[in-house]
Amino acid sequence: MEKLRVNFFGGFSITYGDKYLNDSINRSKKLWTALEYLVFYRGNEISQNDLIELLWNDENCDNPLGAMKTLIHRVRAMLQTLEFPGELILQRRGAYFWNTSVETVTDTAEFDKLYQKGNDISLPDDERLKAKLAAIDLYEGDFLPKASNDTWAIPLAAYYRKKYTELVVGASEALTHAGKWDDIIEICSRAVTIDPYCEQIQYHYILALDKAGNHSTALKQYNTMLEMLYNELGVNPSPELTELYRQISKSHNSIETDLDLIKSDLEEATVTPGAFYCEYEVFRNVYRIEARAAARTGASNYLCLFTVSEKKSAEVDRKRMNRVMEHLRSAISLSLRRGDVFSRYSVMQYIVLLPNVNYEQGVMIAERILRRFRSAYSRDDVSVSYNLRALIPIGIAMTPVGIK
Repeated sequence: MEKLRVNFFGGFSITYGDKYLNDSINRSKKLWTALEYLVFYRGNEISQNDLIELLWNDENCDNPLGAMKTLIHRVRAMLQTLEFPGELILQRRGAYFWNTSVETVTDTAEFDKLYQKGNDISLPDDERLKAKLAAIDLYEGDFLPKASNDTWAIPLAAYYRKKYTELVVGASEALTHAGKWDDIIEICSRAVTIDPYCEQIQYHYILALDKAGNHSTALKQYNTMLEMLYNELGVNPSPELTELYRQISKSHNSIETDLDLIKSDLEEATVTPGAFYCEYEVFRNVYRIEARAAARTGASNYLCLFTVSEKKSAEVDRKRMNRVMEHLRSAISLSLRRGDVFSRYSVMQYIVLLPNVNYEQGVMIAERILRRFRSAYSRDDVSVSYNLRALIPIGIAMTPVGIK
């Protein structure tokens, strides 16, 4: 007799021979929940009361026992489309259970076995890596994504996501030692779509892209991740990721003798109105250039740091704070000259370089930015403040000049 193959990762499905049944079929969610639960806990007898609690919970149902029996009848009818020669859902002493005499292979059980093998330190490194990669291949998506809000499935989804993340990180570390960058890119490119907030996976992905020669893609991936951390989580990237970005940002250019090609590479693809916005690492280099130039020219330059703060009386959610930061970014960009430079310093701060201005002019520019921001964002749930500091030429310590 052929085996029944059941998948939980990325969606529920059952395969028997050439017959296939999955949760894309438009049927009652309760029907799928009952089937998924009975298959996953196939070694247990599930009482009628437990099934009623699972399926109806706080819902009002005049006859829950009758409704449950009707639902099980519908599940059995659906399973008949597999043309399996026997009953898959059995009943005994008021409880229902999956027929354990039927050989049922699930991706979750195989995943668990491979996870254990991949972490068995008694095995050779190559066997452990092979098991980790096999488990990663099995994980085609989160555990029952259509049941992501179901109480019974939530801890299981978190359990398998955590183990998947551990496997990807562990396999990436092993592959890094072997210099197999393309293999890392293959597993991490899918992993960052499944768990985009895992900075360890992002680190290995960006590093592998850079080592494989895809420097621009690596920088783009970092910037995408940075915006996601700022806007969706409200956190700064880890020091390890920041240092990796700093290293990648250094020159990777090969020898090129055609100056026109170099010039073309240096030019902006699209020129946007307003000041030049860049990543902080780029901003830091621009600052150092200006500091060196100031030592020679004696020019007066200022740094201006804008900080957004939530007012204690208001609760500002992350989406609203993202809008605040976007309005402030726009106000800064449109209030400065095209040659001016600014960057995001932290989740709720922007840093601006103001060349060839004195303190009074710096205050005027900062106030102009605040007025533009307030005209675009009139809500009174946040405050925006700024600090001004003189840019001191290289070799001279910075001292406070003024605070607003």
